[in-house]
Amino acid sequence: MSPTHAVPVSALLLLVVAGSRLESQTPKDPTRVIWIENVRTLEPNSAGGVEVRFAWRNLSPTKIVKYAWFDVIPYNAVNDRVASEIGRKVLATLESVGPVAPGHWDGEVDDPGPPRESILWVPKDTTGNTTGAAAYMFDEGWGDVWYNSEIVRVEIRRVRIQYIDGSRVTIERSGVKKTLHCHEWSELQGAFCGEADK
Repeated sequence: MSPTHAVPVSALLLLVVAGSRLESQTPKDPTRVIWIENVRTLEPNSAGGVEVRFAWRNLSPTKIVKYAWFDVIPYNAVNDRVASEIGRKVLATLESVGPVAPGHWDGEVDDPGPPRESILWVPKDTTGNTTGAAAYMFDEGWGDVWYNSEIVRVEIRRVRIQYIDGSRVTIERSGVKKTLHCHEWSELQGAFCGEADK
């Protein structure tokens, strides 16, 4: 029988705490983690249900996204936070399930043709000149996040990403603002541009 070695409880707690710190990190430059495009709400449906839509891209050069969570808050036309009339919730968490490969949009496939529910994106500068190659974005939607017909816009307050390798990053509000972009979508004539870049 081999001797048993006791490990002090304090050492085990230190390992647990150190491990949890490594699990979720705040990136120094959030613009190298994720690109979020055209965050918006759609008109409330007949029951007052509000859908949130946007596209996002994994900017990691090496890591595959397993899950991404977006904490969002709705606002009315005079920029006041509003609650859902059902359940009274304000903060909602939207989940995207991967895998999302490095450099890919959520939902992107390695098919040369446009996938279903994609939108042709043409990057343009403020004067309307094309600044890069057109690409297909993969606009994701979350239906009936809140029930309130006064909701006209949404703000992403926090983004949490878990990679396939188990590592995690968290981007808080100030970092999230650096990842937001609004470019003209050729099919939509830039109808959703404006608020996202302010």
